[in-house]
Amino acid sequence: MLQADWHDWAELAARAEKLFGGVQDSALVAALRNVTRAKFRQAVVALTETRTASTAKKTGNSCDPNPPALAARFHAADRGGLAPLSVV
Repeated sequence: MLQADWHDWAELAARAEKLFGGVQDSALVAALRNVTRAKFRQAVVALTETRTASTAKKTGNSCDPNPPALAARFHAADRGGLAPLSVV
């Protein structure tokens, strides 16, 4: 719902700008524009986090520091298989 939220604020700010003038003319319009920018940034962060989580699920990658695939790779290295991944 964050995406709709910032859009509602943008619509409100645009309507206020038509009624009261630009940010130089109206403190209300300036405040609404600031809120709109903040809401938009929140929506972008939420979208980015959602896409990252969705991509991780699809590819099997995880933000978990010890995902099963990584653990299996280290166990294989212990048995003389694949070389362990370096940790940065």
